Amino acid sequence: MDSFELKIEKTAFGGAGVGRLNGKVVFVRGTIPGETVRAFIHSEKKDYISGKLMEVIEASPSRNEPTCPFALRPVRSGTTDSFCPGCSYQHMSYERELAEKYLQFSEIFSRFAGLDVTNVMEQPAASKPFMGYRNKLTFHTNIERGIVNLGYFMEDNQTVLDIPQCPLARKEINDELLKLRANPGFFHTLKDGMTFTIRYTENDGVIYWRNKPGIKLKYLRENTEAGTISVPPGSFFQVNRFCMDILIKKVLGIINKTQPDNVIDIYCGAGLFSIAAASGINGKVTGIDCDDETIKAASFNAKKLGSSKCKFISSRADKVIRDFLNGKNREGRTLLITDPPRAGLDAKTLDAVALGGPKGIIYISCAPDTLCRDLKYLLSADYEIISTQLVDMFPRTSHFESITYLERK
Repeated sequence: MDSFELKIEKTAFGGAGVGRLNGKVVFVRGTIPGETVRAFIHSEKKDYISGKLMEVIEASPSRNEPTCPFALRPVRSGTTDSFCPGCSYQHMSYERELAEKYLQFSEIFSRFAGLDVTNVMEQPAASKPFMGYRNKLTFHTNIERGIVNLGYFMEDNQTVLDIPQCPLARKEINDELLKLRANPGFFHTLKDGMTFTIRYTENDGVIYWRNKPGIKLKYLRENTEAGTISVPPGSFFQVNRFCMDILIKKVLGIINKTQPDNVIDIYCGAGLFSIAAASGINGKVTGIDCDDETIKAASFNAKKLGSSKCKFISSRADKVIRDFLNGKNREGRTLLITDPPRAGLDAKTLDAVALGGPKGIIYISCAPDTLCRDLKYLLSADYEIISTQLVDMFPRTSHFESITYLERK
């Protein structure tokens, strides 16, 4: 079969449009629900077909031309399409992207946890701006026949697509990239297989490094709703300042409403949410992380910002939770804040939380599948979801953040 027409029914998590061909599910990227498109089969599995978009026959009113020259566009059958897979939604309006992500978020709750969250799901929090927001890029290098490619991996996760600029990045980062590329000597500093990271903060300007940050680069200073936070350059920090502040305000809103006696913040990093939480309670805040460098940074930040209520511990989360929740503070109203990596909470930590039984839990997540897995466990441990909200931390990409608040029944 050279090509086929397909009616797009919905958007799957990840951004691909979904249709059916002879009863079989077909995924085609770069499409919008309601559109009729022409595609060809790229690969076929037992349960589904992966198609490539050739032509949009009937376009959605939400369709627009991507602003990035490397974004996905229709291709001819048999050609090799060189596009950056990082953006999944540049072909549609931002309003439509938010609507599609909102539907995906709700469906993931149903599919992974068997939950109907219609009554507790708040409207999504949009990013302003939705382009030019990233404060950090990590590029990869590939050298072929003396030519250096610097950019993102393509779909095969091996081929590097050379990208002069990324429209998702802050203007300051893109301006610096143009200056670097205009200097022939810059490419001589790059080696095959190397990573190149470029960061921007309002206090430090543009900083970049190859593979790992230099030992002389101790902290970067990030302005936030909670104050200026110093962060080790190689450590995790939110890439979207606007949405990061939305999360801080949301955390403070929950604290002001529920008035916990104390707070535990696991995966606390450089202390962002701990320090924010301390401004809203009379009791103590305990931040936990297994990274010694970020704990040092968190303690430094708390001292610098005059947050004497905060104490930071370098340890496994499950051990500290068990000691804390089963100790002298057990009777107090404890709020747990967690912002884990994509893998979510490990089994020991979940067990410790369920056993200790904090009154409330704020779960910030960048992976809705592991979020739902963990929530399903917590609901079985006598918790209930009070609210959940999608926060579009990564506009134009397939990813998003969320913040969910649970209380013990």
